[in-house]
Amino acid sequence: MYNKIVLGLKDEIGYSLFITFLARGLAAIGGLILIIVIGRLYGASGVGVFAIAQSICIGASLLARGGMDSALIRFVGQNYTSEAIKKYLFWSLTRATILSVAVATMVFVLRFQFA
Repeated sequence: MYNKIVLGLKDEIGYSLFITFLARGLAAIGGLILIIVIGRLYGASGVGVFAIAQSICIGASLLARGGMDSALIRFVGQNYTSEAIKKYLFWSLTRATILSVAVATMVFVLRFQFA
């Protein structure tokens, strides 16, 4: 069956779409299984703590990236021979690291307030 699907997707875009769809589906099923396991092991309060921790991590990720991920992808894709790419990537990595460490420190200090 897998070979029929792959042979049916003759172009590279169709194959990439299939692989992306499969990976996202597996990730969604894995997330659901993780929630079920956490719920069975720790109950409703454990799922709540996990949800809060996940929300904090996703929020910190959004703040740390600050839209720079898509901007860097566009810039590097348009002008990949530029000498400034290393400078921009280093600046972006430094900014994300500083913000991530700041949020991680805040979470560590306030860990008893969250739990």
